[in-house]
Amino acid sequence: MILSGLKNLPAANFSDATTSTPTEFHSQASSFLEAGHGHREVTGSDMYDAIKTQIANHPRYPDLVSAHLECQKVGAPPEMVSLLEAIGRGNYKINTCYEIGADPELDEFMESYWEVLHRYKEELSKPFDEAATFLSSIESQLSSLCKGTLTKIFDYGSGKVSRHCAIFQHWFP
Repeated sequence: MILSGLKNLPAANFSDATTSTPTEFHSQASSFLEAGHGHREVTGSDMYDAIKTQIANHPRYPDLVSAHLECQKVGAPPEMVSLLEAIGRGNYKINTCYEIGADPELDEFMESYWEVLHRYKEELSKPFDEAATFLSSIESQLSSLCKGTLTKIFDYGSGKVSRHCAIFQHWFP
């Protein structure tokens, strides 16, 4: 399903975040790494949760969610696009204690990932845009072809239109 990718995104409600400042996050991460000095053993799950929290609290996180949703909209049916737009209008609370520049490596990652998602959406859109342009051109050509021959094919005596033009007129009124 199109929304399956959303399950992998951190929750938009950050009230359960375990850190309130970058310094607190780094001290927690350091304590994870010092597991042999009286601290509990670090697990992959602990580090994953800490990194997930730091990403979710980054000021650029709503931009990433928005870019992800834009990718999901490409080629989606109108009802799915409406649903994704409703999700995108959700209120993303940001932990205002975190500032850009506090962790340059994370800032660079967030910016790079946003750029990748943006380029990915552009690449995804190209075939759909080309197909729409092609179909519009075909529609225009068929419409003009049918209208141009309509007077020649029209049987003035019987009041009927050629079967082929009638089909085109059904598709392209």
